[in-house]
Amino acid sequence: MNNYRIIIKCQAGFFTIVDKQSLSPLDCLKSFKLHAVHSIEEKHGENYFNVFALKGPRVIIASKDIYESRLIQTYWSKTDMQRISKPVTEYNHVTKSYTHTC
Repeated sequence: MNNYRIIIKCQAGFFTIVDKQSLSPLDCLKSFKLHAVHSIEEKHGENYFNVFALKGPRVIIASKDIYESRLIQTYWSKTDMQRISKPVTEYNHVTKSYTHTC
């Protein structure tokens, strides 16, 4: 289980930070109403790194599992799929390590 920090917009309109343990960023995204989630950060050591982020009605950062799930095309249709950035860190399940894409 990984530690995640999710920034959501609650029903009253305020932004709220939720700390959650989950297996993947996609599981975190699915555990809330999709349009309520504005950002998901994954904890590595002492730091948090963005693995999902919105800018207006578009997704600008998405982890591999969220990208491949096709949720972006369904729920954030204004997003240009070619312009989505990968997170700074991606977990490689084969080598069990994180790769940095800079």
